[in-house]
Amino acid sequence: WHLVGDHGFEAGSPPRGFGAVGWEAGSPPRGFGAVGWEAGSPPRGFGAVGWQSWGEIREMSPHVQEWVAQLRHRLPATRGLVIEQKRHSVTIHYRHVRNKRRVLAAVADAVRHLRDARVIGGAQAVNLIPSGGPHKGIALQQARRVFACDTAIYVGDDDTDEDAFRSAGPGELLSIRVGTKRPSHAQYRLRSQAEVDDLLKTLIELRSSGNVSTFLLRS
Repeated sequence: WHLVGDHGFEAGSPPRGFGAVGWEAGSPPRGFGAVGWEAGSPPRGFGAVGWQSWGEIREMSPHVQEWVAQLRHRLPATRGLVIEQKRHSVTIHYRHVRNKRRVLAAVADAVRHLRDARVIGGAQAVNLIPSGGPHKGIALQQARRVFACDTAIYVGDDDTDEDAFRSAGPGELLSIRVGTKRPSHAQYRLRSQAEVDDLLKTLIELRSSGNVSTFLLRS
């Protein structure tokens, strides 16, 4: 398996033996305990919440701290407005803000002054990533190369997933957007997250019966 985080900036595969829920084969390296790294230092790529920065970009983007400083200066001190600083991106959350229209206007004005920032909408959030940097589409194609996959299925529910939907044609990518309210480059739609579970169950059943290829060709 392959992990991707921070809108595509952090991606990679854990070492042999590490599975979906932990160490599945053999013994974990020294220092790895029942709940994580209990002694010594974890191997390169393992961060506080899992595998981080396994790809080429490991240092914090030089713009992130600058953006955060400017946003804190320009945005109003509003209850529920949260500026989340990540290694390579910034997300402004406004889900719990009472007057969303006023705050969105302030956010729009503030991000106009940020240098080299690409603005991507989200689920009651505004994402900022460096212009020209990696994104989910690049991460998806990298994962395909790692696993030598001719085709892939990508399911997403956020505007940041649109880069992935655009990253390959129908012969190489089955793209699915969750939700029907926002426009999308995805080929297909699911109405809700619950239908993602139904899709996964269907794929498992088809794989067990050996009919996955037939299903993808018909899709």
